[in-house]
Amino acid sequence: MMKPILLLTVGAALVALAPLGTARAATIRVDSNSSLQSAIDAAASGDTIVLGRGTFTENVTISGKSDLTIIARGATLEAANDTQAALTINGSDAIRVRGLKIEGGAGGGVEVTGSTNVKISRNRISVGTGKGIGVDSSTNVTIERNNLMGTGGVAIDVDASGASDAQVMIRLNRIRDSGGSGISVTAQRGVTVKGNVIVDAGGDGISIDTSSDGALVLSNRISGSVRDGINMEGGANGQVTGNVIVSSGDDGIEVSGTGTMISRNRIKLSGDDALVLLTTDATVSGNAISGTGGDGIVVMGTENTVQSNAVSDTGEAAVELDSSSSANVVSGNKSDGSGVSVDDQSSVGSNVLVNGGVTIRLRR
Repeated sequence: MMKPILLLTVGAALVALAPLGTARAATIRVDSNSSLQSAIDAAASGDTIVLGRGTFTENVTISGKSDLTIIARGATLEAANDTQAALTINGSDAIRVRGLKIEGGAGGGVEVTGSTNVKISRNRISVGTGKGIGVDSSTNVTIERNNLMGTGGVAIDVDASGASDAQVMIRLNRIRDSGGSGISVTAQRGVTVKGNVIVDAGGDGISIDTSSDGALVLSNRISGSVRDGINMEGGANGQVTGNVIVSSGDDGIEVSGTGTMISRNRIKLSGDDALVLLTTDATVSGNAISGTGGDGIVVMGTENTVQSNAVSDTGEAAVELDSSSSANVVSGNKSDGSGVSVDDQSSVGSNVLVNGGVTIRLRR
């Protein structure tokens, strides 16, 4: 004989508890005539809150909770006070938010602070003047498959600089018309930005500021950024691979740091240079560059290897060796226009140009 299911009412929210004698895990169903905040306050570890269709006009805070899931089925969360985030997750662990339409203002859409193991997925976020999703002092955060449109500030802004290993995953999001950068991450270690589509960002498409190892920027598609398509500053042993960058206002990719791999990117129609290296011991290979307003590849660092890239239709040189560059190897690159340009002829001896560094392919 089945054990009975215990039903509780929280406000107008219906709570279905597991049968007596089993571990407590409730499904709390909330309609738009009820308070989402009241349901969150009443929820215990392991509970799931399911939101029905309709609009919840409130600013919601998840504070000090663990193992809580919120699933929306046609629900909109609209900030009652648009100077505060529509949804705040603070001091919590294992929180999952999925399927919400979130509307806010200067306070932003979602703000995650001092939390761990948070997953924000499949939400639609629109905020007039604030950030779409902000993360501060939190680790093990996944932001995936969200649609962010018309954010007044940065669409996804993560600051995990205080953690030795942030473990931040930002993947498969679609971002359009952000007032600031599409994605901005400040972290010491453990950053992956993969498979995002970013259109018409008001700053950089992707901005990574990292002081340690291993940031990964992979397979993103970026178009129409006001500044750089990708800007990675600092750090070591990062990868910028497989990205497609079109019509950046400034540079396609600009990288500083050590040991970075920059490979198999396609960069088209950059307003300035396509790829700028302020790096040490970077490897730049297999990139396809075309239609830049400035140079194809600019080398300002030391001990970098620039090889097997294809550069065409540039406003200036295919590869430029800045006067600050030294001990770089330029080899096996192809161009239909210019070859290697050297700002200061005294630096030629410290760089190695294998067979001239660039093979010129005559246009027919």
